[in-house]
Amino acid sequence: MHVRWHNTLFQVSIEALPDGHHRLRVNDWEEVVDEIRWEGNQLRFRQGPRWCTLWVVTTEKGAWVALEGRTWFVETERKVGRRETLATQQDGRLRAPVPAQVREVRVQEGERVHQGQVVVILEAMKMEFRLQAPFNGVVVQINAEPGQVVERERVVVEIRPD
Repeated sequence: MHVRWHNTLFQVSIEALPDGHHRLRVNDWEEVVDEIRWEGNQLRFRQGPRWCTLWVVTTEKGAWVALEGRTWFVETERKVGRRETLATQQDGRLRAPVPAQVREVRVQEGERVHQGQVVVILEAMKMEFRLQAPFNGVVVQINAEPGQVVERERVVVEIRPD
């Protein structure tokens, strides 16, 4: 898989080895680990007696990754066809990318919004997710309020294009 972080492209892979170990590789760096486990949104790997946990929260544009108190956002590199681009631009339903708590709703129903405007702020695992208007439009429905916990993929706000 290719990911982009601060305009730098990285090749990332996990390879199962015949002896039961796994090779983690990021560009030219590699490390062989004894065991790898996916547990929900955690990638746990063990090297000897030491376990490390890599938290991964995916969104439409990439993934938030946290390890030992540091957090990064990486974009996945993929080619998007014309049909997918148009569908994404026309869908005004803003969904929670992960189970999260609503911290702030910055709009009201009937309010005009512009493309890129932050309309809702969510918080999960000490990370903040800002849901932005995908285009200029009008807020037609708000399905959450501050303090409420929402499930992944729940439509939080719906915007109708101008």
